[in-house]
Amino acid sequence: CNASLNVTANCYALIPGSHSWQNTSADSMLIPGGSTLQLSLEGIRNPRYSGALAPFQVLTRLPSGEGVDGDARLLSLPLLPASLLGTSIVLSSYEAFKLVSMQTNFSLSNPLPTNGMGRIRITLPPQYAFQFAGIQTDAGFSAAPNVSYSPDTMLADDMGGQITLTTPGQRGMALLDGLLSFTLSQIQVRPGDAGDSGLWIVETLTQAWPGEWRVLDRTVVPNLPVQTSSFLAASVSLSSGGEPLARAGQAVLITVQLTINQPIYSQSGRLVLAFDDGIALEQTPDAVRAEFLCGQQSALGVGRCEENANSTCFFYEAGVAVEGNTLTITQRSWSLLFPSIPTVAPSMSVQTFTLLGNLARATAGPAGNVVIDSEGVEDDGPVVYDRSIVPMPFIFPCEHALSKFEFESQAAGGQGRITVEFRTCQSLPRDSVIALQFPSFRTCASNMCSSFSDAAGFSVPFTSTLLVNSTLTALATSEADSSVRIWTAPNELYVQTAEAVPAGGLVSLNVYGVRNPIVAIGAAGAAGSLAVQTRAM
Repeated sequence: CNASLNVTANCYALIPGSHSWQNTSADSMLIPGGSTLQLSLEGIRNPRYSGALAPFQVLTRLPSGEGVDGDARLLSLPLLPASLLGTSIVLSSYEAFKLVSMQTNFSLSNPLPTNGMGRIRITLPPQYAFQFAGIQTDAGFSAAPNVSYSPDTMLADDMGGQITLTTPGQRGMALLDGLLSFTLSQIQVRPGDAGDSGLWIVETLTQAWPGEWRVLDRTVVPNLPVQTSSFLAASVSLSSGGEPLARAGQAVLITVQLTINQPIYSQSGRLVLAFDDGIALEQTPDAVRAEFLCGQQSALGVGRCEENANSTCFFYEAGVAVEGNTLTITQRSWSLLFPSIPTVAPSMSVQTFTLLGNLARATAGPAGNVVIDSEGVEDDGPVVYDRSIVPMPFIFPCEHALSKFEFESQAAGGQGRITVEFRTCQSLPRDSVIALQFPSFRTCASNMCSSFSDAAGFSVPFTSTLLVNSTLTALATSEADSSVRIWTAPNELYVQTAEAVPAGGLVSLNVYGVRNPIVAIGAAGAAGSLAVQTRAM
């Protein structure tokens, strides 16, 4: 490598602090002043760290060594970081405000020094946080298979939205190269609603000289998604008439318990509950009320909670609005002199409240779900911070008030009339069905109704003489009445109403031609129990 002889082949070496070129033209031939000289060095590798470089210096000297011209302030453009290759950031969860672990993978363009001379720096998007307590954090750090150095831990700290990992010391100096992968826990996703995370920046650095760290490689990771978070816990229970369950068509008390995830603030925070058709919210203004289970009350007024550790309630005096089957709860302001107290429902606080003024669906079965949102108001309008979809308990049939159940014949195998009388627990629309459920019940042709085949069950002959009389004109007087249907099924006899029956209405049925069991059922000759149900067609 001889620049004087214009030899540039195999010229790959660390450039010394200075390099000289000699005028090799004819003796005493001068290069006149004002001439432009151009020197080209091919294949020069830049320093491995970015940033400003020290000034270059160019001098011309006489053969005797005296200086002629010189410039010691030649500046070059700052060097840019090289790129980290194949960079990826994967979170264990993308829910807003959640503490997650973060796995980072990338390949180095420039080797990373160890022995405390190398760092990895991750700049978090706005409002993300690293919950660091000033201890060594296990980063799960690993190097490429061809690198022998693989430390177990790296010293981590959190510097204002940045996570910095410093390589630990060891004997001598080593360089990490190739693919690096590590995992950090206790990363908190930004608060707020769903959307994008913002940009992530991953860099490697080295200490160029004491006190000054320069970036080796850098990459910008695009937006990661942010998903709507959920309450830390959410449950819904139903009760009717003092029972710990809901009955069809009855007033139902709804108890909701929420463990808050993202804080709710009094200025704009609210709870929105959207019920499936298992619950019907009363639409009359002020008919639905929300009562919160609160801590110690304030002396400033009934229903206000002190802002202290004993007060777990945020919405104690709540404003309630109903639209369709959606209920909105806001914190009611008292006045400008007495603002809402407390001003925030903090994360992990428990809010328990009951909703009054609601009805369970008229039919039994699964009540469906309720979608519970914690909302706030931002510049573009309402946004959802936390959302939980909570299943509601089963709705049981309501219980009619059975006032009479009589057998005309008490003898085993006897045949006669059965009288059933009850008051309805809820109104029955036209074409509803009253079902009499026998312990064991069969309908058979006359030649099939023998004491042997029907010995253990009630039975009726399958003939046109089967009659069902009722004191209500809404019910049929016989199966020949075309306005109503009478039919049977295993264990059941059905009667369909011709008109609506009001809630609390008295229904009296006389069923003729029922044969008692020949063989006694149950202990002491008991015939079992008769159940009365009403159903919608």
